[in-house]
Amino acid sequence: MKRLRVNIPKNEYDIIVGKGLLRGIDTLIREVYDRNKVHIITDDNVYSLHVKKAEEELKQKGFDVNTIIIPAGEQNKTIETVSVVWSKLIEGNITRKDLIIAYGGGVVRRFSRLCRKYYFKGSAIYTSANYIAGNARQ
Repeated sequence: MKRLRVNIPKNEYDIIVGKGLLRGIDTLIREVYDRNKVHIITDDNVYSLHVKKAEEELKQKGFDVNTIIIPAGEQNKTIETVSVVWSKLIEGNITRKDLIIAYGGGVVRRFSRLCRKYYFKGSAIYTSANYIAGNARQ
């Protein structure tokens, strides 16, 4: 595992890169988050490949996990999909203190940031690219 520190004025965060990070995702989350409510936003391709294992591990470690799966692909970058994500976050009883994990490509990460920025301002968000096992505070 390698930890890279990004120093941008008013926004410092770590990027963690390595193999097998999902096996210890609970430990990585506990480094920055002291609550148990986690909302994961992902797409249907990434869910079956990676997120399902992480979701199971988090639940075993006592996290309350609300997983939202959106259709993969740029064609699904619509206001209707954003509305579905917002609705599922509300159904999952999101609060501003909850953690949102965006696990997937550009559409997932952009939707997650959009939902947080315009509806749940103040909640923490972490992104994990599907091609690099890592977490970065946004």
